[in-house]
Amino acid sequence: MSLITINPMKSTSLGGVETLIRELQAVYAGSGPITELYEKPSEKDEFNERKGVEYRCFGISFLGLAILSKILTKFRQILFLSRSCSSGHDATVVLFHPNDLLYMPARVRKEARVILVQTNRLDVFFGGRLEHFVLRRYARFVDVISVYTDQDEKRLAEEYQGAFSRTVVIPRGCKIDTAEVAPTHSKKLVAIARIDEEQKNFTAMVSIMRNLPSDFSLDIYGGGSASEVAALNKLVEPFDKVRYMGVTVDVQETLSNYAVFIMTSHYEGFGQTLIEARSQGLPIVAFDTFDALSWIVDDGKSGFVVPAYDEALFVKKLELLCGSKELYASFAEQSLLKASETDRAVVRSKWFKELIH
Repeated sequence: MSLITINPMKSTSLGGVETLIRELQAVYAGSGPITELYEKPSEKDEFNERKGVEYRCFGISFLGLAILSKILTKFRQILFLSRSCSSGHDATVVLFHPNDLLYMPARVRKEARVILVQTNRLDVFFGGRLEHFVLRRYARFVDVISVYTDQDEKRLAEEYQGAFSRTVVIPRGCKIDTAEVAPTHSKKLVAIARIDEEQKNFTAMVSIMRNLPSDFSLDIYGGGSASEVAALNKLVEPFDKVRYMGVTVDVQETLSNYAVFIMTSHYEGFGQTLIEARSQGLPIVAFDTFDALSWIVDDGKSGFVVPAYDEALFVKKLELLCGSKELYASFAEQSLLKASETDRAVVRSKWFKELIH
């Protein structure tokens, strides 16, 4: 038996999918060979390569020849996968993008066990014309599709009736242990995210801070390209109560210094940082821009789900939450209770059942 994952980025980099790949490798370790196929090496490795994993980069880039580069990259993806599945019947191939079904040799599609993992809202995950074409043509070769929540499972059944033979609900697992005590009430806010303005919408985050009283503060953690980091530093520079802190090497320790986690993203797949925040008892306030949010946060109990882009209401919810020690304590306790849903051991057990068959 062997495990093969295919993803654009190497799992030694930051990101939700990359985190999941590292988890799958840990779950599968000792059960057989593990191969990670990826298109692009990370600009900066935040994690070490895992011992026993074969890392193979199939991406090719020719300056000024984008179309040729893409064609050769996909050809190498097919070639590398074929070589990694020399005995297809013994292979489990995990995909994180529906379109990768196109770039599987016919033999591998038929013989290997194929798992397709939801990595974004379903309307984005299957949102384009190419994705719909792939679904119609190749979904029958997917042995299992994993979705984040029961809501996603229901929506998948409604929109793609009979397309997949089996659906399982596996949320993202929390990387850190659940805190034993709730955090201390304060007005210290925190955000941990990949530094990418197009997705994370830091502009709205800073705008919200501009309209909060001066005793509120926000620290932003995360890594990104040099240009994105430079843009964020320029954005926060005029505001004394907003700071960019760089990459955190200890998420659990970092979260222990704050009271509330905020998110203003235009979209998310699941929200890995949110489940980490609630595992430490931090209430969450976030824009309602992705389906999994309402599963992660009990609106009005463990945090606030704010209608998309309503910055004024976002400000009011933060003032309400941080303005009462009693209300804050109740929200923090509920966050800790909900953390059991994404306990690392529970989620790993679910993946073990799917990978070791």
